[in-house]
Amino acid sequence: MTESPRSTEIAAYLAAVERRLSDLPAVIRDDLMTDLDSHLAEVAADLPPGTTLVDLLGAPEAYARELRETAEVPKAPAGERLRSRFKELTAPVAARTRAAADRYAASTGHADAADLAGRLRPGWWAVRGVLVAALFVYWLSAAQYGVTGFQVLGSLPGLILLVAAVLVGMWASLRIGARSLEWGRDRRRWTAAAGLAIVALSAYQFAWFLGVPTVEYVETDYTGDAQVDDVYVYDEHGELLTGVYLLDEHGYPIQLGDPWACTNQLGEPYATADDRYGYQYPLCMVDGELPMDPTPSESPSGTPTDFPSESPTELATDPSTTPEEPATDSAAPTELPLETTTK
Repeated sequence: MTESPRSTEIAAYLAAVERRLSDLPAVIRDDLMTDLDSHLAEVAADLPPGTTLVDLLGAPEAYARELRETAEVPKAPAGERLRSRFKELTAPVAARTRAAADRYAASTGHADAADLAGRLRPGWWAVRGVLVAALFVYWLSAAQYGVTGFQVLGSLPGLILLVAAVLVGMWASLRIGARSLEWGRDRRRWTAAAGLAIVALSAYQFAWFLGVPTVEYVETDYTGDAQVDDVYVYDEHGELLTGVYLLDEHGYPIQLGDPWACTNQLGEPYATADDRYGYQYPLCMVDGELPMDPTPSESPSGTPTDFPSESPTELATDPSTTPEEPATDSAAPTELPLETTTK
């Protein structure tokens, strides 16, 4: 039986209204859609020729909005709506990721990714405890941030401390992990976040052990009461050098001074750094110039002494500037051995 144009119009209008109510709970949506098809059929039967349901009832969007208002459905909180929207957007990526993880787990002889994660979980708990113990011992020992000055490596007490800390850390981590299986989802998420933080902190702290170059600031107090804020490098003629990098014998940057010693009006430092060589000195260079001329004569007390006006070569060739050698006693060289022999 061929459907009439009115029947097709009613079905399309009904489907459009139901589609715009799809986010409502099923119970409320079914209640709003009850008898709506018969109501639309009655309205369409009374329509004059050439008139549509949209002309009389308005667009399906507006009709669905009116039905929603009659239901008095409470609006979901903003956080819940954002989470729901985020899940909808990431659902395809999450599904593909889970499928890939399941295939990988199946290739290793496990049922799925959840089965493999369950087998690996105790091992992760043990590693987490070892990392916490290593951080504790490192901070406690004579490292750069050590608080006791106790040397762990190369000593029997240090080895005993390290082993004890590892055993205690593993025991505590395994116990927490076993109990976390009974916790709720939120507490397990916080535990997982803490584990990721431990891994990130360990990777940063022990980067030197893996051979990754690290940049460290050296606080040099050469006067006893002032910290170095900037470094000025001069050549043998007393000329200030700019754009200078400081490297140690291994090629790693040596950072002296404070990059925030000089800032612009926005509070941003003038110092410029290179990924391989560290900061350029002087740190307070602004468009190739210094805010002030840091000549040794204008430097505060405790800095290097004034450079001579003449070069070292001129000083050596000028007889007037050559210091006189002190007079020596010709008997001194012979008296010292005789005195030593007598003793």
